[in-house]
Amino acid sequence: MGLVASVTRLFQEHPDIAKNVREKDQLVKAAYMNDLLSLIETLNKPPCTLSVTELSKDLRELMELKEAGFKLNWLKKKHDEVSLEWKKAKFDGTRDQEFEKHAKNLKAEEHKEKVKAATCAAKEDWLKGVVRSWNEWRVRMGFVGKAKIN
Repeated sequence: MGLVASVTRLFQEHPDIAKNVREKDQLVKAAYMNDLLSLIETLNKPPCTLSVTELSKDLRELMELKEAGFKLNWLKKKHDEVSLEWKKAKFDGTRDQEFEKHAKNLKAEEHKEKVKAATCAAKEDWLKGVVRSWNEWRVRMGFVGKAKIN
């Protein structure tokens, strides 16, 4: 949608939006409108795509526009809704990330325990083999009588 169409639609939906704006300079008015359209565009994005910095910046711009005389209670309400949805998405995402991290840590610990157990078993088998070989060697060399070989 073009800029003129966006502005036209905005004034159709909110005819008294700029009723109290006293600024006479056309460049300043144009800057206000650009800020307002940018703010509306941002607030129409999915909340999870926004950053806390964007939401804070948008709130500051919204307050500045209200101070300039724009009637933006409807947009403030929209900002509050988007911020709440963002917080919910952030909380749910954080909780999911924490759960995944915990699950990965548990799997890593389980893997370490399995490796440790396998290593211990291998060392024990190796040691038994060394002892058996030593005993066999002693018997063959005649150092001992009949030895019990495990």
